[in-house]
Amino acid sequence: GCVVHYERIPTWEGEARAYDLIADRLTRFIARLSDVAGGGDTKIGIGTPGSISPKTGLLRNSNTVCMNGRPLLADLEARLGPRIR
Repeated sequence: GCVVHYERIPTWEGEARAYDLIADRLTRFIARLSDVAGGGDTKIGIGTPGSISPKTGLLRNSNTVCMNGRPLLADLEARLGPRIR
């Protein structure tokens, strides 16, 4: 029930591949934290601008414009496995 590690990951709003770069950095960050925690059922919270639509699973209302309309949860699941929730 307490924060063990906090890290802010910068975004690249001006680049054409900004969303992919953000997803790549998140993937590496999550994998690194899982390794440090010894694997298993590591709990990681991710805060993003905007919200995820319960109907479509797409991010919406983000001030990081490149993330709008993107399936962040599904993309992280594809990269890290289906245990993301």
